[in-house]
Formats: sequence, C-alpha cells, structure tokens
Amino acid sequence: MEAAAKTALPPKGRIEEIDIAKGLGILCVLLGHRSEGAVMAFLYLFHMPLFFVLSGLLIRDEELSLRKAPGKDAKLLAAYVFYSAVFLLFRCIRSLKALTLLEGLASTVSFFGIDILWFLGSLFLAKLAVRLLKKRDAAVQAVVVFGVYAVCFFASRLLLSLRYESMPMKLLRLFSWSAVRTGVVLVFVWLGCFFRKSVFAFLEKCRGSVPLCAGAAAVSFLCLLPFVKGKMIDYHLLENGPFLLDIFTGCCGTAMILALSVLAGKGAAFLRRYLAFAGKSTLHFMASEFFKLSVPLYLALEQALGAPLYKPVGFIVYTALLSAAVRLLAPLLDRGIGQIEKGLRRLL
Repeated sequence: MEAAAKTALPPKGRIEEIDIAKGLGILCVLLGHRSEGAVMAFLYLFHMPLFFVLSGLLIRDEELSLRKAPGKDAKLLAAYVFYSAVFLLFRCIRSLKALTLLEGLASTVSFFGIDILWFLGSLFLAKLAVRLLKKRDAAVQAVVVFGVYAVCFFASRLLLSLRYESMPMKLLRLFSWSAVRTGVVLVFVWLGCFFRKSVFAFLEKCRGSVPLCAGAAAVSFLCLLPFVKGKMIDYHLLENGPFLLDIFTGCCGTAMILALSVLAGKGAAFLRRYLAFAGKSTLHFMASEFFKLSVPLYLALEQALGAPLYKPVGFIVYTALLSAAVRLLAPLLDRGIGQIEKGLRRLL
C-alpha cells in the first residue's frame, strides 16, 4: 500500500482533481448562502472543512524551521493582507468612523479576519502549525492536534456565552476566537496532510474506475444524510457540531467531492475547464459574493422579465454573472496579490 501510494503522489504543480474539487466546493458555498432548510444544512456539514482538508493534501513531506515555514504560504498570507485592505477600505467608505478603522485593523492583526476572511487567517496559522509539527512523530502529532481540537471545541462554548461590551472584552474576543477557530481548522488540515499518500492512491484508482468513483460519492453522501436535521454547523460563528462529529461529516463531504471531481474530470471539456477555473479563483468568488457584484445585473434581469426567476434557474444565472465578474477582475486581483507576495517573501 505504501509503495502504491508513493507512485500515486503527483508531481509539483497544479493537480486537476484538486482544482475541480475546489470549484465544486465554491459552488457549494454559493448555493449554501442562497438556500435554506435541508439543502443549506447539508452543505454546511462539509463545505468549509473541504477547503481545509484540500489545503492539507498539498503540504509536501518536508520539515521546516519556524523561520522558513511562513514563507511556504506567503501567497496565502498575501491574499489575506490584500483582501483585508480592500474590505477595510470598503468598510471605511460605508462608515467614516475612526472606530471602524481600528476594529478592522484589530481584526486583521489578530487573524480574526474581516467577515469571510476569517478562514484565510485561520488556514494560514493552521498550515504553519502543521508544517512545524511534521518534525515530530505521527503519534505526537495526533496527540497535539486532537488535544488542541478538544480544548478549542469546549472553549468555543465558553466564548459564545461571554458578553463583549467593553473594549478590552472586544479585543479578547478577537484573539480568543481566532485561536479557537485555528484549533478547529488545524485538525482538518492535519488530516489532509497525514493521509495525503492514501488519498492520492485512492484518486489514482478512481481515475481508472468510474463505478468506484460513483460508489465512493454515493456512500459518502449516504453517510451525511442522517446529520442533516442535526445542529447547524457554522465555523465562522464557532457553531460546531457535537464533539468529533464535525470531523466525521467534514471528511465524508470531502471524500464525496473528491470522488465527484474525478467524475467531472472525465466529463465535458467545458465543465472541466469551468470547475478548474472556479477552483483556482475560490477567494475571488467569495469576495465577489461578499461585494454582491452580480446582484445589480441579476435584479435588472428579473425586472426585465417582469417576474422572479425560478430558484434553480436563478442560482445558475446568478453564478454565471458572478463567474463573468470574477473572470474579468481575476487578472487585476492576482496582480495585486502577487505584488504583496513578493514583498512578503523578501521579509520572510
């Protein structure tokens, strides 16, 4: 099994199935934000852990010092800095108050993150921790990761019960919530990294067997169904599922999406290219969704038709408009992030 796994490891560079899986993931995020009831509850079981596990899969087998480890994720940190500046500027334009600027800066520096950027800050810190832990034995890694997860899981219950009215308490909230989120994200990133060889070996087998792909996706889907009516999971608000259950549902959802990504890779060229593009631009999609770039055109279309669009059709139209906006803005956004990344690499 170990030898097979080694041959299955991909070369350096982009991996089509991972890009497609991220593309499917961002569609799940968009659909989750525009749905309700069972559909929303189902997607929230795994749509964020999916990105964390996929990030762990891309961490290679190398031991790094504390000095060199941050440089490995300079692009991720650059994206966090770039979009934090954009979001902060947007907030200051909407509310010309010094407090708004101070709160935004505190959120950024603490890695609490402004709105949707929470996951970028937590992911950067979690990946940094995983890279440093790779110096240790697997058993030590597991004890540390799951120990941190357990502490953070129960700490989240305490943090949700506190009141944050005074400024010191608000600052405490930023740093403590950031630490707890990072501890929860850490377990998914570590699992992706730890089972990297086995996952790529499985993907290698799936490439040659459509029934295996379909069967894996179906089994994972069925494993998720019993938990749809349970507590809503929202890592942004520290609303985790029951202890360890969110890890199970997150991993099941990731397995389902990875199996579907292999099937999509065998599909029409247009679908494959679109999902890969969406996967490479996941952050741009989330930011464009936050700024509601496609909403004016969508509303104008409904007004021209004289009636609201049927929900499935409306989602397709909305996603198409959002994709067009991202396609148009991506080169400019990537250039801005690239400039910050160069500066960070010189510092790190």
